Amino acid sequence: MSSARDARSAIQQLDGADIDGREIEVREDSKSGAGNNTGFVSYNNNNDNGGGGSAQGARVYVGNLDWGVSWQDLKDHFRSAGDVVFAEVMTEGGKAGGRSKGCGIVEFSSSAEATAAIQQLNDTEIQGRQIFVREDREA
Repeated sequence: MSSARDARSAIQQLDGADIDGREIEVREDSKSGAGNNTGFVSYNNNNDNGGGGSAQGARVYVGNLDWGVSWQDLKDHFRSAGDVVFAEVMTEGGKAGGRSKGCGIVEFSSSAEATAAIQQLNDTEIQGRQIFVREDREA
């Protein structure tokens, strides 16, 4: 976008649009990453009541998930890279049992483990579908 106004206009026009039978979410990128209601169903192994609490850069974004992948599937798949402290799958409406948006977040106890996950698990398969793994830009 060439301006913040253009970006806001695009968000208004595209948020909630249907692409191939799936509703998309378009929103402004949040640099804070913490405490926002993102519509995720998750696993949290931290001692606090929410995500976070681990080292900065310890979260990875996982894309191209099959709609049937659960947070438990993510946790199991990413366990080989390190100690998974948080795993979540984004769902429509942010409700447990809601339709998957095909992406998720996995948080590790250290940034070294997150880096290992990116290197080892990018372009691997979960439930027969090739996924991509990158650093979470909202962490």
